[in-house]
Amino acid sequence: MRVLITVKDNRVSGFEEADKLLVYNAEKGVVEKNLEKPADISLLEEMVEEYDPWLLFTSSISEDNSDVIEEIGVKVIVTRARSIEELIDEYFTGAGK
Repeated sequence: MRVLITVKDNRVSGFEEADKLLVYNAEKGVVEKNLEKPADISLLEEMVEEYDPWLLFTSSISEDNSDVIEEIGVKVIVTRARSIEELIDEYFTGAGK
């Protein structure tokens, strides 16, 4: 099970501000890739086909971009801005609970 996390300066960021998309494999507990965020949201579909994520974590996102992402089969989760480690702990390792 893979998820995408929008990242800027090694922190969870808003989708539009992010410069990276982190691919996290929740089953293995590892970051698989740290990718440049595509400049055009239509190119995101290629990433989804390659990595098959089921969630995208972001601290903010426009309604239009959220709709596009959900239309290609990825659920958008808006969460607070924080370190990547804090997000992973809260949602996947249980250490943040």
